[in-house]
Amino acid sequence: MICIGTRFERYIRPIVFGTLVVALTVLSASADETSAGLPSLQVPDGFVVEMAAGPPLVKFPMLGAFDDAGRLFVCESTGENLDAEQLLARLPNFIRMLEDTDGDGQFDKSTIFADKMTLPTGATWHDGALYVASAPSIWRLEDADGDGVADRRDELITGFTFRGHAGDVHGPYLGPNGRLYFVDGIMGHELRDKSGRVLSKGKLARVFSSRLDGSDLETFCGGGMANPVAVTFTEEGEMFGATTFFHYNSQDRIRHDAFFHGVYGGVYPRRVGLLRDEFKLTGPLLPAVTRFGMSAPSNLRCYRADAFGEDYRGNIFISHFNTRRVTRARLRRDGATFRAENEPFLISTNPDFHPCDVIEDADGSILVIDTGGWFKIGCPTSSLQPEVLGAIYRIHRANQPAALDPRGEKIAWDDSSPELASLLDDSRVAVRDRAIATLAKRGERAIASLREVLHTGPVRARRNAVWALTRIGTPEACAVARFAIQDADAAVRLVACTCAATHRDAAALEQLIALLNDDEAAVRREAATAVGRIGKSEAVPALLELFKDADERILEHSIIYALIEIDDADATLAGLQDSSSAVRRAALIALDQMEKGALTREIVSPLLKTDDTALLEAVVDVVSRRTGWGELVTTLLRSWLLAPEFAAERRTMLRENMYRLRREPACQAVMAEVLSQPDASPEARILLLNVMIDSGFGEFPATWLEQVLANLESVDVRVARKALDAMASTNVGQFDEGLVEYSQDMTRPLSLRVRAVSILSRDGLAIPDATFEFLRGQCSRENAFETRLDAARALAKAKLAPAQLDAVIALIAQAGPLELPLLLQPLADAWQHDSDKTGPNLILALEKSPGFSSLNEDQLATLFKNAPTEARNSAEPLFRRLKAEYATSRRQVLRTVFNLFGGDPVRGKEIFFGKEALCSACHRAGSEKGKEIGPDLRRIGEVRSHRDLLEAILVPNASFARGFEPKTIVTNSGRVVSGVIRDETDDAITIYTSQREEVRVPRAEIEEIAASKVSIMPQGLERTFTSDDLRDLLAFLSSLTGQQL
Repeated sequence: MICIGTRFERYIRPIVFGTLVVALTVLSASADETSAGLPSLQVPDGFVVEMAAGPPLVKFPMLGAFDDAGRLFVCESTGENLDAEQLLARLPNFIRMLEDTDGDGQFDKSTIFADKMTLPTGATWHDGALYVASAPSIWRLEDADGDGVADRRDELITGFTFRGHAGDVHGPYLGPNGRLYFVDGIMGHELRDKSGRVLSKGKLARVFSSRLDGSDLETFCGGGMANPVAVTFTEEGEMFGATTFFHYNSQDRIRHDAFFHGVYGGVYPRRVGLLRDEFKLTGPLLPAVTRFGMSAPSNLRCYRADAFGEDYRGNIFISHFNTRRVTRARLRRDGATFRAENEPFLISTNPDFHPCDVIEDADGSILVIDTGGWFKIGCPTSSLQPEVLGAIYRIHRANQPAALDPRGEKIAWDDSSPELASLLDDSRVAVRDRAIATLAKRGERAIASLREVLHTGPVRARRNAVWALTRIGTPEACAVARFAIQDADAAVRLVACTCAATHRDAAALEQLIALLNDDEAAVRREAATAVGRIGKSEAVPALLELFKDADERILEHSIIYALIEIDDADATLAGLQDSSSAVRRAALIALDQMEKGALTREIVSPLLKTDDTALLEAVVDVVSRRTGWGELVTTLLRSWLLAPEFAAERRTMLRENMYRLRREPACQAVMAEVLSQPDASPEARILLLNVMIDSGFGEFPATWLEQVLANLESVDVRVARKALDAMASTNVGQFDEGLVEYSQDMTRPLSLRVRAVSILSRDGLAIPDATFEFLRGQCSRENAFETRLDAARALAKAKLAPAQLDAVIALIAQAGPLELPLLLQPLADAWQHDSDKTGPNLILALEKSPGFSSLNEDQLATLFKNAPTEARNSAEPLFRRLKAEYATSRRQVLRTVFNLFGGDPVRGKEIFFGKEALCSACHRAGSEKGKEIGPDLRRIGEVRSHRDLLEAILVPNASFARGFEPKTIVTNSGRVVSGVIRDETDDAITIYTSQREEVRVPRAEIEEIAASKVSIMPQGLERTFTSDDLRDLLAFLSSLTGQQL
């Protein structure tokens, strides 16, 4: 690895917190100066990094695009973290235009091309205009008078919901077929054209496609991933996308970002309840090419030039915001899709380096845009850090010869000569692209020369001729492009299929059906896509026949999706009689998803007579979504549930289907029967109890009651605790008698007895003194945390007598950060029984409490709201102390971070999993099994700096990791529940509160869901640490880079 080859600078603006000032600092480093404090940028041997633009030319650059003249248009922020309302009111951000006037590779002129924008999140140049995404719209910006400023702004499409954290619309990108592509996250959208007509409405993520004027809007693919950030295309038109939260399991809280192969109609993870409402599913969700962990990919680019060498051509470069690197994915065709060999290309150990874009320049070098340290909304970056400015870096081969006219500026592009067609095979990428665009713009006049290229030109020229014909798009152009369907080269045939698919060219149907037998799986895939879009029933038999040999998920998807689009139930029904179980499965899925499928019990029932597991799972999926069909599959479900073990995929499938069938009496009976069987595995029992918990039944069916109680007797503590959780999910006291008996049984595990009492006390009932004493005894710091918390929760919910309230006040003095807020809840009523000692005793206990710093002002105010005037006045020092400690924590982030390096990670691990720190009560770390409430920390050292980690501990409300933003739910009755959303179903949202309690809120009862500013991680945890403890804990967290997984 070599470091940067020329000097560069990092700029840090001064910031002020109260009276603390961080002075302006300018740091610089070169290849031999990295020991001076600023970590180096590292690239592979033979490459060099140079500064292309830094302050003051740019300050907070994010994304960019070149025009035909080499001007770089940069989407730039002012460095402010603003929400949607503020962005719309102020329109603070802009598009900057950079120019390299002397051709030395470094930009030297900077002007504003377009101001007054919300937050521009992507740009592409085409035919004299800049196309930009800036929520809530897609814009076309044009400099009509040539003065370098956009004086014409056309809003092409509008209606993207956004919140200011960039988890919304990105793009657009020009596809090789001449259409615009743009991506949108799960903020939701209601897209309208210029006339106000609704074009698309939904809540989930999508890759959209439209014509250049915004018309003909289509969903290309989509899914439950949180934030697709970009797409890029190979020269054959294969799409690749990058996204955060591609995979996210709400139960174990594990997040994986990814890059994926985008195929038409594809639906990708995460699993969310609305997938079936918004997309046609063809079976299991489509896989990623590569999963990254929580790297926060920010952009990607297919490298097309020759400058880096043959091994780099066709690679995908991906920038990662969190992990401060650019990776390189070497693609290899793998049937109808791809596999990738991934490796780092650029690495920075500077915590303030955040690459947001990778751009290929015309000379074959690449630009990496570092946005600096300003962006904090939802990102694991300290909100108290100095505002580090960004920069743009250029990476090229060492001693790379200067490219000659890389953009073809010396070519007579206005010349109508047919010689321009020869440029379709030019060695310069920018020239080839401009040749395609120029010939396409000429329309019918260019068809003759393009026809000649298809007959006599080399492969690359033939392929690009088809792209030009696709952009022309007239009937004559499509007719000429059909010639390429029979080309000798697979890449040309692939592009010809895309042309036919783009224009739904029915005249190509016969040729496309023949291509379903092509030797290349990718061609078969794209031919299936084309015949599906054409929508003619003649293709159905060939599609069903093709499925017999479709042995990979991507090809399976394209065939089934084609059948769904054709929507001919009669023709597809023949597939249910095929001797191939695979064909029967394809036909079943297609009939289930097509508009005119009209499946009946009589049609589906015979399909259960098979040993093909995939077909059986498809049948169960279909049956589980139809009311009254459950009895068809109960025998099968019982056998699967009673298997000695089952894979994670089977477990997920079973849980989903059992949940959907939970209202069917036959399914309810199977659940009870399996729970009664001695040979049922713990995993099966936990699965079924989870279904009961999620069922939404305030009152369980009678068939379940006995078996839930029976599983409380399990010797497996996991099963017994899950049975208690199931009892807690009901609200009519069905299990009270059994809970009382269990709580009094001295032979039962202590923690579970406490949990049983906690469930009994939830209705605010008075508790006997003996039970109170039992709970009070479990609040000791010597007991396990879960036991202490359950005891505190029981006391919080119970109706306590005056003497019991006095005893709770005594507990306050030793209560930790997580128990204290619970123990304060019943004390709000203590003033009704006030004695002269209540106020002084409570204030004294709070002064001593280790958990005092975890409180917020609202909690303290609520506690003393009804107190006598004398008690409220005496409590004023507590309020002042709370404010002072919060301010101290914020300052301590900056004051102490430089003194907390080093440390012993082994001892830090002991602290993490110990009783005092309680970190493992909410987080997973290393190979040990921690709880799964907060973010998974097993890769946290890869994505957070020491400063970031310190702030997360000292000031948990300062910033929130994406996916763990606290929410407040207000119900129709006025009930307020705050916490992190743990799970969502069609019927309810489950939220995890700061008291580590799961609360299920039926969707029908929800009036409002709003963002909260209070983390469920309590403040003040650091008060239990010495400075050495904190240093060791940070050392342990910094060591967690995922290599231990």
